[in-house]
Amino acid sequence: GVEAAVGGKVDASLHRMDSSVYVAGRAEATFRTPCVRCIEPMEIAVPVELQVTLVPEDEEPQANAEGEVVEEAVGVVTFDGHEVDLEAVLHDEFCLEMPANPICGESCQGLCPGCGENRNLSRCECSQDVDMRWAALQKLKL
Repeated sequence: GVEAAVGGKVDASLHRMDSSVYVAGRAEATFRTPCVRCIEPMEIAVPVELQVTLVPEDEEPQANAEGEVVEEAVGVVTFDGHEVDLEAVLHDEFCLEMPANPICGESCQGLCPGCGENRNLSRCECSQDVDMRWAALQKLKL
C-alpha cells in the first residue's frame, strides 16, 4: 500500500468570495510505495497544483437532468461553511496525481516469472531465453 514517507509542504493562498473560498497554490509530498515491477519499497515525490473552489454544503452545484456533472461543478468541493479543512482536498489531489504504476527506475528488471526472484538483486537459474507467457508457443509445429 501507499503511505506518506516524510512530511510534505503546501504553499497556497485562500481567497474568500462571498460564501465560497478559492484555494490556489502548490503542494508536494513524498510517498512510500512498492515498485510494480520488483515490489521493492520505493519513495516517490508527488507534486500537485491546487485550484479548488470550496463552497458551503448547501450551495453545492447540482447535476443536470441526465445526472452528469455540470461544468460549474468541476474543481468545486464542499465545506461546512465555517471552517476550511484542506486535508480532504489534498488527499484527493495527491490520489489523482499518484502514478498508477510507479517503478523504481527504467532499468528495473522486475521479478522472474518462473521463480519470483528479484532480477535486480540476483540472477536465478530459470531459463531467460523464453518469456513464460509465450512458452506454450514453442510446442507449435510449423
